[in-house]
Amino acid sequence: MPKAVAAPSTFTTRPRPQLRPQSTPQPRSSHNSRYEMSVDSSPKPTPPLPIRAGAASTPPDSPPFPAARAPSPPAPATPVSVPSPAPSESPRRSPRDSSVESLLALLHSRRRGLLLDATEQHAVRLTEAQYHTLHKSIAKDKALKAWVDDQGRYDWIPDSGGAGGTFVLRMPSPKHDSFARSVDIYIQRQIDKIRTKERPGIVDEIREAVKRIHGTGTSDARLGDTAKVSADAAYTVEGRARPLVVIEVAYSQNISAIKDSKAPLCIRHGSNVVVAFDLHYEKPADRRNAAAPSASSAAYTIYRADRFEENGVAKVAMEAAVEDVDFLANHAGALQLSLSDFFPENQVPMGAADVHIEIPHLSLEGFLSTAEAQQQTYDANAASPIREFVGSRKRRASLDQQLHNSSFESEPPEDNPTAPGDNTAEAGDSQSSYAPSIGVAGPTKRAKHHADDEAEDS
Repeated sequence: MPKAVAAPSTFTTRPRPQLRPQSTPQPRSSHNSRYEMSVDSSPKPTPPLPIRAGAASTPPDSPPFPAARAPSPPAPATPVSVPSPAPSESPRRSPRDSSVESLLALLHSRRRGLLLDATEQHAVRLTEAQYHTLHKSIAKDKALKAWVDDQGRYDWIPDSGGAGGTFVLRMPSPKHDSFARSVDIYIQRQIDKIRTKERPGIVDEIREAVKRIHGTGTSDARLGDTAKVSADAAYTVEGRARPLVVIEVAYSQNISAIKDSKAPLCIRHGSNVVVAFDLHYEKPADRRNAAAPSASSAAYTIYRADRFEENGVAKVAMEAAVEDVDFLANHAGALQLSLSDFFPENQVPMGAADVHIEIPHLSLEGFLSTAEAQQQTYDANAASPIREFVGSRKRRASLDQQLHNSSFESEPPEDNPTAPGDNTAEAGDSQSSYAPSIGVAGPTKRAKHHADDEAEDS
């Protein structure tokens, strides 16, 4: 390995001084150390650890009297040695770090039903690499992937810069799901009334167009290449994958998360309307310890898409058509949607904007009362004792098999005459003497005993 040339700013060329035998090489050692630092600080690309082997491969020149100096070891106070390499850095952690591991553990626990007292929503910041690592880890576990695809509800809200995003895992409670389902069913029924001519005053063109509307439930909606939301209810038309009307119930999640992230994301990717309900939330521990249910509060906001062109560029803005409407305090009102909200902008049938779908506030209050009652039942049942599980048993024989076996066990001897006057089978018949008059073998006492045991077990 050729010697490195010292930087002009550090050293100047001058005649090498003659060293005496008793001199120590301390100055050269310090010069050599500074030389290595200057090389390390140069703009050349450097490996993770500084390469210091060059000092050992090119030691200082020997003094003029090598015979006198060779046997003696270096002075203990100022040893001539190559600086020891820096301690090796700990291996860099893979993208599957604590954030990914905690989410995987959370998903496994949720799948096994072990999170009764846990917070019903978890939001975790992830980098793009961590998000992909999480997906790969889920895909490797077939049981977990099947559960996530079927029941897992989560949103991935990417940052505007694209460096990462927020992973929101939602574990809805009965109050949340019951209310959202009631709203969904009510809207579906209103659409069905238009489709089936149960609602008068609707032209045939609109009725035919309404047949294309269908609800997507809580299925995932992929927005763009990376974003994904799991709506509480959504509606679209045939031939379109993205939702046009989105229903969101903010119970465990903060309403600001819908207003600031989720609703704009849906509007930006083609949704016409996002209806956001804000329900009063209590943590599981607070609900369990409360002496009585706390006073409820409930409101809704309707966000609409405002599409326009500016300097030849198609743009969309989100505006709040109505905001923070308290349907518990205003019984006379109604949540109102337009039938045109359920169609793409270029497929709205003539007159659909004048057809409204309304949910009276009294109906919303009834949905909430039912949901709260289900939540109270759920919380009370979650704390109730259960029987100790002792493992599985061998399946018992069916009742038919028991009857078949007992019919042979209960046959009387052939020489046993039947009593005169009994309504039994004729002599020589294979049926038991205990057979009823209708000619069908009835259950014996043993079979009845087994049947009674079966009834008690059930």
